[in-house]
Amino acid sequence: MQPRILVHNRVGVQGQFVPVEEDSFLDIPEEYNEDLLRIQNLSVELGDSRQELGRLMQVVDHLINVCNNADRNLTQAKQRIIDGLGLGDGNWAIDFEKKQVGRVAPVPKEVPRVV
Repeated sequence: MQPRILVHNRVGVQGQFVPVEEDSFLDIPEEYNEDLLRIQNLSVELGDSRQELGRLMQVVDHLINVCNNADRNLTQAKQRIIDGLGLGDGNWAIDFEKKQVGRVAPVPKEVPRVV
């Protein structure tokens, strides 16, 4: 027996067993064939899209993890240089071309004028 694909107003999880009273099935008139084809195509499209969205979320979660690890490792490496040079607290910038580190100058804040 070939498995049936049922489309319904879903209340549960996709792929979850849906009990249907076998004696409640009715034949659908031919005038609805176009609608049936549309429903079948849209249900396949929806299922495929949800599966791809799940895959995309796995990639997004992986990239978030990669970014968090890189950020943590970057902070630790920069802190080793700051501590090793005895620079102390502050906001330090690194010039990779000159291989130098310097304190970031405070940015003067302009006070908005009210007219």
